Amino acid sequence: MPKKYRYFLVITIAAGLLMLLPSVRSFTTEAVRELSSGDTEAISSYLRSFGWWTPVVSTILMTIAVLIAPIPTFLVTFANGMIYGLWWGGLLSWASALIGAVLCYYLAQLLGRPVIEKIVPAAALDWMDTFVKRHGIYAVMLSRVVPITSYGIASYAAGFTAIRITPYLIGTAIGQTPGTFMYAYFGAYANDSLQVIFWIIAAIIGFSALAALVRRIIHSKENDV
Repeated sequence: MPKKYRYFLVITIAAGLLMLLPSVRSFTTEAVRELSSGDTEAISSYLRSFGWWTPVVSTILMTIAVLIAPIPTFLVTFANGMIYGLWWGGLLSWASALIGAVLCYYLAQLLGRPVIEKIVPAAALDWMDTFVKRHGIYAVMLSRVVPITSYGIASYAAGFTAIRITPYLIGTAIGQTPGTFMYAYFGAYANDSLQVIFWIIAAIIGFSALAALVRRIIHSKENDV
């Protein structure tokens, strides 16, 4: 077993042992319940209740949202925007989502496809594999820019592709930036409905243009082959 997997295996086992503790299990259950509610106000209040520990708990919540693939990560980003504003809320969400993406990538390789298929549909894994084989880092970027599938599912699926960790991280870091700060902005200015509506329209236009640009790059690569 490669050394990087040994380290990750130790971390995974340690996390599993921690889950045996009643307090940790109770915290995780409550966190999943808050995330599953889909109520950003409730998630924000839940995070605020931890005081100085809020950034740490927010990072844990984001990681849980990524690992439990169907839960949308934007809920935590929106709540972070409500608490910390656009820039700090966006940066916290961006960094914690990246941590979750790395965990999913290595978990997929460590646990194997049969285990991950209990979380992610086989069709999604096959589709992502084909997409990455053809387009590499651009496929990862596009999967983050445009919500083709959930953040967690795309992260697990990438672990079974030929893409290496460095281009995967670069593609994820670049691709998730617009959406992360957009949702943080919506959270930060949630009470200013007119301004939010304006920026929702602007974001839709911007995302469409960005997705079109990435698709054009992909098509140009195909034509060059």
